[in-house]
This record gives sequence, C-alpha cells and structure tokens, in this order.
Amino acid sequence: MIQEENCLSLMKTRITLIVSILVGFAMIGLNLGIVANKITTLQSSLREQNASRAKAETELATANENLTRVNQALRQTTAAWATTEEANKTLIARVEEREARANQLSEKLALVQHELNDSKANLAAYESVMTIQQAVSASRQIKNLQQELTSLKETNNDLTKVVTQQEAELNFTCGSIVFMPAELAGTVSATDPKWQFVVLNAGKNQGVVKYGELLVSRGGKLVAKVIVQRVDKNQSIANVMPGWELTEILEGDEVMPAHPRS
Repeated sequence: MIQEENCLSLMKTRITLIVSILVGFAMIGLNLGIVANKITTLQSSLREQNASRAKAETELATANENLTRVNQALRQTTAAWATTEEANKTLIARVEEREARANQLSEKLALVQHELNDSKANLAAYESVMTIQQAVSASRQIKNLQQELTSLKETNNDLTKVVTQQEAELNFTCGSIVFMPAELAGTVSATDPKWQFVVLNAGKNQGVVKYGELLVSRGGKLVAKVIVQRVDKNQSIANVMPGWELTEILEGDEVMPAHPRS
C-alpha cells in the first residue's frame, strides 16, 4: 500500500515536472517569437533608415550640384551685367557728346542764319547807293553764308540721325521703348518666310532706326510686327517678332511705327 502511494506520488511529481518543462518550452517559444518579430521590425526599420539616409545623401549631392551651377550662372550673369553696364556708360557718354555737338551746331546755325538775315537787310538798305563792286561782294558774301548754312543744316541733320540711332540703341539695351517718327510710312519690298525677315523701302532718310518696332498691315488689318535690324539710307531690314505673325507677310504690305513719337 505504501509502495503504491510512493509510486503514485512519484508519477505525479514527474507529470508536474513534465508539464513545467512543457510550459517552459512554450514560454521560451513565445519569447523567441516575440524577439524574432522585434528583430524583423528592427531590421526593417534599419533598412528604411538606410534607404532614407541614402536618399537624403543623393538629394544633398544633387542640391550641392545645383547650387554650384547656380553660383556659376550668377557669376556669369554678374560679369555680363558689369560688361553691359560699362557699355551703357560708354554709349551714354557718346550720346551726350553728340548731343552737345548738335547743340553747338544748332547755335552756330542760328548765328549764321542771323548773319545771313543781316546781310540781306543791309543789301536791301544800301543796294540803291552801292557800287557794282560792293553789290558783287555782298552777293558773294550772301552766297557763301547760304552755302555754309546749307552745309551746317546737312551736318546737323546727319548728327541728329546719329544721336537718334544711338538713343534708340541705348533704349533697346536698357529695355525701354524705341520711338520713331509718327509720320513714318513705307511698304514691304521683299520677304523671306524661311528666315523670317522682310526688306522695307524706308530707311534713315525716312526716320527708321535700328531696334525700332514696326506694324505690318494689309487693307487696314494687322498682319505682323517686325523689329528693325539693319538700316540704310532709303532701305532697311527687319525680323519678324516671334508670336506676332498673324498671317504671311506679302510684298506691298504697309508698315508704320509701333511706338510713334508724339
């Protein structure tokens, strides 16, 4: 009887031990699963962090390259601006010099005109009592003054055209409007659709200036807008402005200033 109780107690002890061991194994397995999940999560997070860091490094390198290009472009733009500003100063100085010379010529022209008027008045006052020799001398003097006056007028007109052209170039360089005479009119004498330019039968003598803009019309309807690139005495060449060719330009189309001087 006692032996059976001992055997039963031993068996219970073994069963309890086995159950404890199984529970321990189950807990270990559960803990291993949790740890494995944590490891997987950590590995995934690490991969994401590495990918984010690689992306950030790539973006940083790209940003540095862009910054370098921007700095280079900025230096080039600054240099170009300095060159343009220096050219503008030179052009302004030339325009001011030509304007001063034109003013001097205008003053001299007025003086010569005054002397001519005085000579004519003197001739009219004394022609009745003049000798033939005095009359011839006065006539020669008047003729010389008239020739000098004509020469001064031509020089003044030429200088005015030069000043007008230089002012137009200065306005174009500075982004300002280039004006031309309101009475300027002409026609298209030749066209080149392939290279987008036209030849006009108006030039310096008619008031055309380089970089001036002209409206091309036909029958009172706008055809295109062109900008002058080359000017001769009675002829000029202009390029069609992008986006302004409403229809094909034809020979005989009329032109007028886009910005007439009031």
